[in-house]
Amino acid sequence: MNLVFVVMTAIYVMTDYHVFSKQFKEVLPKKYSSDILLLLNEYNKIIRIYIRGLLISAMFVALFSALGFKVLNLEYATLLGVFCGIFNVIPYIGPYLGALPAIIVGLGQDPKLVIGIIIVVLVVQQIDGNILTPKVQGKGLNLHPLSILITIAIFGNLFGIIGMVLSIPVLAMLKTTFVFIKNKMQNAALTN
Repeated sequence: MNLVFVVMTAIYVMTDYHVFSKQFKEVLPKKYSSDILLLLNEYNKIIRIYIRGLLISAMFVALFSALGFKVLNLEYATLLGVFCGIFNVIPYIGPYLGALPAIIVGLGQDPKLVIGIIIVVLVVQQIDGNILTPKVQGKGLNLHPLSILITIAIFGNLFGIIGMVLSIPVLAMLKTTFVFIKNKMQNAALTN
């Protein structure tokens, strides 16, 4: 429920970004308004890249999981593929949580299907995790994979599943903020 609220709020803010930025500018001290609006614009880009990446990845996983399940003649293949895609938004553990319903259905239908289901999930996850997601999000957010792993682990421990989902955009925003402050300080030093 909280995850849906966070995603819907982020989408709402992104679609009405100009309205929010105008209203926000009115309450900011004039001395800092341009800098803060510049940062907010960068945050907006980060959220867009992240959500676009999540959606592309989820659709890819849903589609190809469903196709793989159909090839195996697994009952409810499309629905089970959609489950895989939805749970894929949870870093690291989501894909395996999403595969559980398919495995349970497979066990009920024919226990031999479980090996095929596991192979489908692993192949789809390898393609998503090693090719698709790095292309879509990694380059757009410009984050080192190790920093992503550490951040997901920390946020997961502190805030649970929602922390894991939000860890990557928060890390990107923190990095953007630190780079912005560093550049401002360097520019100030050059002008003095």
